[in-house]
Amino acid sequence: MKGRVIQYLGGFDMATASQDYEPFTIPNDYAMEGLILEVRFRDVVAVASTAAPNFGSPATFLERITIEGSLAGMGNRTVYNLSGRQTWQLGRLLSGIGTPVNPDDFIVDAGAVATYDIEQWLFVPFNAMGASPLAQMLTLLPGPRFSQPLTFRVRRGSGEALAEDAGGSTQTFTAFGVGTGSPRCEVHRVLVKEGPGKGARTRFLCTHTAQGPFTTTANLTNGRIGELTTGGLIGRIFLQEGVVASAGGQPELSTGRNDILTRLYLMQSESFIRNMQFRTGHMLSPWFKGVDYGAADLLTAQAPQAQTGGFLRGERQGELLIDFIPDGNLDDALLTEGWLERGDHLFLNGDITGVASSQLETVIERYEHIG
Repeated sequence: MKGRVIQYLGGFDMATASQDYEPFTIPNDYAMEGLILEVRFRDVVAVASTAAPNFGSPATFLERITIEGSLAGMGNRTVYNLSGRQTWQLGRLLSGIGTPVNPDDFIVDAGAVATYDIEQWLFVPFNAMGASPLAQMLTLLPGPRFSQPLTFRVRRGSGEALAEDAGGSTQTFTAFGVGTGSPRCEVHRVLVKEGPGKGARTRFLCTHTAQGPFTTTANLTNGRIGELTTGGLIGRIFLQEGVVASAGGQPELSTGRNDILTRLYLMQSESFIRNMQFRTGHMLSPWFKGVDYGAADLLTAQAPQAQTGGFLRGERQGELLIDFIPDGNLDDALLTEGWLERGDHLFLNGDITGVASSQLETVIERYEHIG
């Protein structure tokens, strides 16, 4: 986006696991595209190897990212409320590439006894990321429209945020590159210099919030998974299906799965809005967004007789995007305003082959007209 300016807000240490940090507020002076979080720490694994790393590790280190504010004349709004893993996954899917990460072989080594210096960058979007340029401009966070600076809150994960301990293993988190200190997060905001036309634009507040998770442990045929909140315009619904880790101090997934929810039905009460096979949507929705699966590399790196199976290199198991604005036009978003007053509901139904400890996570991208 033209006119993008990156401004450093500050950094803070995260010494205590499973604790919320509110280091500073976010100024409400300019329109903003999002935040960049740079998380750096050392993880020392001792005694024995951990269990397999959590799904999406090391983005799992941040358990929750929350941004809230008071919109002038319209009350409090939750602008953003997702986990670090959901943030990384959503950003990768909407932009086509993942933000930088240096896991220092933690994933490749499956959490073997060693010292790992880990860096993770996360982009927290405030607008309809990856939509048309106009839609992105219309949904920039309208900073001056908030009556006070926005509240910024981060909760870091437990001692098993990256992987579950196993066989007596221990994990000690310190500052990046040293054996003392604490994990640290540096925060930048992305401003957009809009130019003289900004006053004539209609504005929409874009929010990203998680609902659920919904359990998927029972066998169902077009059965009810859960109900989603209505009101306003819904542009995207991002789903993640997987199995929750069996232990540990935070609700992370041990694996992503495509074979639990075989068919998905998005319904307005009893009428179908979407009727799709989960795996087909999983494979194609990222491709439409420009995610590189590495297919061309596989064709050139393997002899024809060696291509017998397996997954594409860039695939992320269990992801599915329902996109109501594939061309970036906000007019195509799902209008759910007044549904409850009319007795309408937004349901997720599905054909499910139940798996123990499995769940479906849901992220909603919503637009609210603010004039």
